[in-house]
Amino acid sequence: MAYQDAYRSWSADKEDSLPIFLRPWWLDAVCMPDHWDACLAFNKEQKIIGALPHYQFVKRGIRVTGMPFLTPYMGIHLQYPYGQKLNSRYDFEKSVLDQLISQLPHTPYLQQKFFPDLTYGLPFFGRAIAWTGDTPIIYRCARQSKPFGSRWKARPGPNFSKR
Repeated sequence: MAYQDAYRSWSADKEDSLPIFLRPWWLDAVCMPDHWDACLAFNKEQKIIGALPHYQFVKRGIRVTGMPFLTPYMGIHLQYPYGQKLNSRYDFEKSVLDQLISQLPHTPYLQQKFFPDLTYGLPFFGRAIAWTGDTPIIYRCARQSKPFGSRWKARPGPNFSKR
């Protein structure tokens, strides 16, 4: 349990922003305290900027890192710097995810259902981790007063005139 104690003390300060499925008391209840651990990413000041709790169990003789019972989502919690721009946000996510993925235990199978807020899963592909496709793809569309807009009406249709 390399970072479980550090994760407990870090999450005590994050009670308002940490999802319920990532809280230590939830993980103790559904995983048992001996079967879960956390990967932590640190910045230059040695402050925690990212966390990835994970659950390990044995299924049919194979060690698996997967989802605990009664937990619909788990995954990564990131602490973004204040006032960060969008283009530097992607660089931040990539560096933090690389740190977290490098700490994951080597198991033949990884199953995680990430929160829909995670939009950048490319580092998982780069590490040759089997992506199970459990992350839902959610499109958030703004509602418009005219569903198709005026540009569809302005386009001429195909010209089928007889010659």
